[in-house]
Amino acid sequence: MTAALLSLLVSASPLTLDQAIQTGLQRQPRAITAAAQTGVAEARFTQSRAGLLPQVTGNGSLGYVKNAAAANPFVQLSFGVNASQTLWDFAAIERLRASNRTIDAQRMLERAARLQVVLDVRRAFLDARAQQALIAVAEEALTNQQ
Repeated sequence: MTAALLSLLVSASPLTLDQAIQTGLQRQPRAITAAAQTGVAEARFTQSRAGLLPQVTGNGSLGYVKNAAAANPFVQLSFGVNASQTLWDFAAIERLRASNRTIDAQRMLERAARLQVVLDVRRAFLDARAQQALIAVAEEALTNQQ
């Protein structure tokens, strides 16, 4: 351990349980990954919903036409718009329902990951407090023996 790291650890104020839990939830890769996977599930839901929304497409063209018979050339402009709406698509509706269920399941997995992180942090915090108490007892026993 370097001297700079050791001095930082010595000068740091003791961590409270709430601070330890917040730090664990912010930095634990399992909790971060679960939150990211929830975002992915929500994006897939939006993607599956897009198939049921109205679709609009457009096209256009501009052309310069010079007719040999006419004295002056002219510009030809054409454009078009196409709109469509799916009225009923069983497969798309089922994909949407499945995506919605996937979001619910992923949210539960994220909650479970967060709860597991909280449990691990609390366990480690309480183990550290117990070790501190055991050190105090051992120091008192040493003082009594001296």
